[in-house]
Amino acid sequence: MKGLNKVIGVAMLFVAVFAGKAFAQQRDYPIQPVPFTQVHVNDNFWQPKMEVNANITIPYVLAQCKANGRVDNFLRAAKLLSGDQLKIKNPVFTTTTFTYNLTTAVKFIQLLSASNNVEVIGNFDVVTQNASISFPSTGNWYDNFTGNTVNVTSIPYTMTLAPGEYHLFSKTPLTY
Repeated sequence: MKGLNKVIGVAMLFVAVFAGKAFAQQRDYPIQPVPFTQVHVNDNFWQPKMEVNANITIPYVLAQCKANGRVDNFLRAAKLLSGDQLKIKNPVFTTTTFTYNLTTAVKFIQLLSASNNVEVIGNFDVVTQNASISFPSTGNWYDNFTGNTVNVTSIPYTMTLAPGEYHLFSKTPLTY
């Protein structure tokens, strides 16, 4: 029985390889792959749209990201996350006591530990959103992206988040 299975397996492999070669040799499909550098769009429909995107839309969006501090936030996040130093140097990131909500446009993760508490919040919408943050306690909270502190006097704490704005709050500054 093992010999028969082996013969069937080899036969199927033979058919698959040679059928694939025969199919690849057919020239009835008029579109063939070309290197990306050989692709040029020069029609009256797509070319003007591509020029608007390249010359107006993309530079404007990048300027807005820079003006609104999003580029700085990405750079801060990259520094915080480089080499997992944030996780290694801050035991709060190994806690098993956490809550989160990732179902709405404003998403949050709350981490609780004896060493520190962390509240991560972000607006993943394309419009401004009001966020009600249930910090675990009142008092000063450190924003690890901006270096500013927020004085939470009551819970929930309400703040307005611009599109794409996010914060990494902690009760004491994180080490990285």
